[in-house]
Amino acid sequence: MLNLKNRSGEEVSHNVYWISPDGGLRSLNQLAETNINVSLLKEEKGKIDHGWTMRITNPSSKIAFFIRPQLISQGEEVLPSFWSKGYFTLAPGESTELNVTCPAAKLNDSEPVLRVSGWNVPVTEVGLKNR
Repeated sequence: MLNLKNRSGEEVSHNVYWISPDGGLRSLNQLAETNINVSLLKEEKGKIDHGWTMRITNPSSKIAFFIRPQLISQGEEVLPSFWSKGYFTLAPGESTELNVTCPAAKLNDSEPVLRVSGWNVPVTEVGLKNR
């Protein structure tokens, strides 16, 4: 992993590189399964857009690879939805905060769900408020 910080110590870039002795990616299939924790931090309900801020934490001693967050409403992914980050990796014990916004009209007054999955992370769903 490579983290780039500015002079005040704020992270401005987080990159993960996979280096394999044989130059292939097959060893990714042998990653041990791990679980993550998802915490809803804030909801912002506007007339035009709705948004949520959440924290995703890897409490395990294993890497959580290629994590994909999705906003789901009535069983379908909400499109468009605008994420502050997606397809990211968390080292053991690492956390990240992310934001998502979407047009309020796309939710159809339903209770949206945050779905998070990853290469070696089983699907986790957390209900989001929409009221």
